[in-house]
Amino acid sequence: MKRKAASAPNSAGDFGRALTRARKARRLSQLELAMIAEVSPRHLSFLETGRSRPSRSMLSALVEALTMSEEDEKAFYLAAGFAPPRPQSASDGHYSSTLLGMSLILRSAEPFPAVVFDRFWRIVMMNRPYGAFIEPLSRGYVVLGQAYTLLPEPRLNLIEAMIGSDYYLSRVLSWRETIASELSRVKRDIAIDTDPQRRAWLSRIEVDASSRGLIAGPGAAEHNNDNTPFVPVTMQMGPMEANLINFVMPLHSDGDKDLSGLRIKLYYPADERAERAVRDYTFTN
Repeated sequence: MKRKAASAPNSAGDFGRALTRARKARRLSQLELAMIAEVSPRHLSFLETGRSRPSRSMLSALVEALTMSEEDEKAFYLAAGFAPPRPQSASDGHYSSTLLGMSLILRSAEPFPAVVFDRFWRIVMMNRPYGAFIEPLSRGYVVLGQAYTLLPEPRLNLIEAMIGSDYYLSRVLSWRETIASELSRVKRDIAIDTDPQRRAWLSRIEVDASSRGLIAGPGAAEHNNDNTPFVPVTMQMGPMEANLINFVMPLHSDGDKDLSGLRIKLYYPADERAERAVRDYTFTN
């Protein structure tokens, strides 16, 4: 008599459902995810329906393609019947030195605001002047006490926060021109990227900005082809108006998975009056 096979603690169906939920949460089709993860659409379909089980290397590719948080990655591996990979920690040599380097750059920018963000414009680390500005903008999601530390997942998206906040519109007097220039910068970056996930994200951002009337009118068209690396920002800082400029530069992390594709945005005063305003208020009023 044949013995009945013992059921695995995690079935292929468990993983398939987890994969489908993660893909749909990021608004990706099976074809889009297959392209990002460099897997055949047929195999991805088999994974979602439970007809195939993933290998550990396939899990790693899917986790990276879906830009999962550490917590979601752990659940994803467990659903597939694998032990989660050991997370990197700040005690790991190169990882630790990268974080330290980011912190030093941010501190050296004081008293001017500076922020490090990833390839989806999510805040990774910030200095105190930037934290004082972003805290009310994020409605307390990011707090000043987190300055110079690696922010936990899920992270606040700079562009989404900017176009979705009445506080931003009240503090940034040049909001129409600044938003148009920032979106132009995002478009230039994504134009040379074949990642459909980032392109889909940009499309959603533009719809949101348009629905709020933030990129309507002649100003939007004027900045669509704006190739300047400097974005002007006029801030209301207490009783004073301050003219600032910001620019973005890449940070190279030598392949660290969690710290790849990073950039730093630095704000500097455009004139002496703005410098006095920033030094006096440093975005705390």
